[in-house]
Amino acid sequence: HPAPLHVPKEEGARHLFDPSDLCGPALAVQPGAFYCAAECQVAPGDVVVLSTDGLCCAKNDKGEKFGQDRLLDSARCLEQEMLGGIFQGLEDSAMAFIGGGAFTDDVCLVGFQLRRLLSSAM
Repeated sequence: HPAPLHVPKEEGARHLFDPSDLCGPALAVQPGAFYCAAECQVAPGDVVVLSTDGLCCAKNDKGEKFGQDRLLDSARCLEQEMLGGIFQGLEDSAMAFIGGGAFTDDVCLVGFQLRRLLSSAM
């Protein structure tokens, strides 16, 4: 699966970690599987998006994959959107790339947008 995207409001969208560092199978598929861990700081307004490989593996009529680079470029164009707008924009970008056909693999986007930090005096 593609590396998660971090879409901060004040900086450019980027992968949460280097895609070449990905390890492990899809989440919850194999008991006892090993996964890489990553940490990043998010600020109010920031978005984190995880996706299945259906978007990245979508191919156009030339057989070219949409890929992680195009996914990231699309996210950079959507930095001022709310979470739902980012989801729709990523899907629309992949659809435009494949020429409006149908996806051949499942497409699932999961994410969150941090609204505010909780007070430490709770």
